Amino acid sequence: MSKFYFFLLIFFYLPFAMAQSDCKITKDSVVLFIDANDSPREIVEARAAACARGERLVVVEPSQMKDGIKQLAGQNTPISSLIASGHDGGGSFYGFLGSMSKSEIVQALHDGYKGKEEMLNRLEGLFLWGCYTSVPDEVAFWRSSFPNLKFLVGFHGAGPSNTNISGLRMLKDSLIKQGQICDANTEQQLRQAIRGINSLTNTLVGAYAHSCKLDEEYYYMQDYNYETNGVRSGFGKFDDYLDCSSLTGEYSRNNYIFRNYYSGLKDIPEQTTGTDLRNLYSLVRQNAQCFNDGLMNGDRIGNLLFFHDVKKNFGKVFEQDIAEAMSELDELAKDVDIIKGSFFSSNKELDDLKKTIKDVKGNFWMPTEEEIGNKSRREVLANIKRLSSVTNHLYLNSDDGKKLKLDKLKNLENKMERYLHNLDPECMDFLDWHEYLPEHTPKPLC
Repeated sequence: MSKFYFFLLIFFYLPFAMAQSDCKITKDSVVLFIDANDSPREIVEARAAACARGERLVVVEPSQMKDGIKQLAGQNTPISSLIASGHDGGGSFYGFLGSMSKSEIVQALHDGYKGKEEMLNRLEGLFLWGCYTSVPDEVAFWRSSFPNLKFLVGFHGAGPSNTNISGLRMLKDSLIKQGQICDANTEQQLRQAIRGINSLTNTLVGAYAHSCKLDEEYYYMQDYNYETNGVRSGFGKFDDYLDCSSLTGEYSRNNYIFRNYYSGLKDIPEQTTGTDLRNLYSLVRQNAQCFNDGLMNGDRIGNLLFFHDVKKNFGKVFEQDIAEAMSELDELAKDVDIIKGSFFSSNKELDDLKKTIKDVKGNFWMPTEEEIGNKSRREVLANIKRLSSVTNHLYLNSDDGKKLKLDKLKNLENKMERYLHNLDPECMDFLDWHEYLPEHTPKPLC
C-alpha cells in the first residue's frame, strides 16, 4: 500500500473507526472491496454499510486479490457482496493501485473457492464502481459467472469520481438495501425500491435485480439524452435490454460517423465529451452485445475517441523500434551503392531507387512521441501509407541474394498499422492506452 494511500485512509477513516468501534458483527460472511484507484472515501461508506448489515468489510488491492480471496476461503468465510472500484471501460478496472479484468476477478473467486462452491453461491450482490460497468452486456457476463446473483449496481454511462457525494451515498445505501430489493413483491415495488436508493437518480446508473418473490430479472437504467440535454430512464425485463432490433435502423448513420473519424476524413475532437464521437462511444458501450463483430466495437472506438493520447503513447512505447527504423533508413543509400554492380540492370533503375529513398527521407516522418503529438489522424494514416508504399517498392527491387535491409522499417510499418491505423483491441488494452501519462508506459500486447 502506498504511503499516500495509507495517510488518506487514516485521514478519512479514523474518525469513522472511532465512532464505530462498537460495530457488532452478527454474520459469518464479509463484504469484499477490491480497490484499484485509491478510494478511501468509498471504503468509509462501504464499511459503514457492511457494519449496518452486521458484516466485516475486507479491502484488498488488485495485486492482493487472489491471496485475499484464498485466505477468506481457507477460513470458510463466504463473500455476500463484492465491490470493485476503478476506472473502467468494458470490463477492466484500473487506477493508482493496479488493475484487474472482470475475467480475472471471476477466475480468482472460482479458484479460491474451488471445492467450496456452496460458499461461493452466497455471493449475491455486485457493486461495480466505474464507467459502463453495468450495461446489459456486462450484466450478462456477471450473471452467467454467478448464477445466484440477485443484485448488481454500477453505471450505464460515465460513473462519478471516487469522491463524488452522489456516488458515495449510492454505494452505501445500495449495499444496505440489497436484501430489500430482492424481497420486493411487485414490479412497481421493485422499481420504487431501486429508485429509492439514496442519490441513485443523480447518476447514470445501471441496476440489475433478480426478484426473489417474482422470480424475474429486471433492469433499471438512467442515461443522458443528447437530443434533449436531459436524463432519460428505463425499467423493464432484463432480457428486453439485450434486444438489438431497435438499433438496426441507426446502424448506417452510426457507421457513417465511425468511418469518417476512423478514415481521417473528419478530425478527432480535442475534447472527449459532448461530441458525436463520444455519443457513438457511449451507444456502443451501452449496447456492446449488438456491436461484438467487425470494426465498430467499444475498445476500438474508445481508442479513436482518445486518439490524441493513444498516438503519443505509441511514440513512447515503440521509441526503440522507431530509432532502429531511422538508422536503417539512413543506411539504405549505402546498401544501394554496394550492390549496384550486379543487382541493377541499368543506371536508371539505380537512380529511381535512390530517388525513392530520398523521397521517403524527405516526406516520411518518424512517429516519435514529440513528432506525432502535433499530427492529425489524417496525417498519421497518410504517413503509414507512404511508408508502406516505399517498403513495398524497395522490397520488389531486391532479390534473395542481394536483399536491402528493410526489417526495421517493415517492423515499424506493421506496428503503425496495428496500433495507429487499426487501433487493434487485441494488441492494446484500452484502459492502458487511452490516457497519456508521462510516468506510465502502456504495454503492447502484439
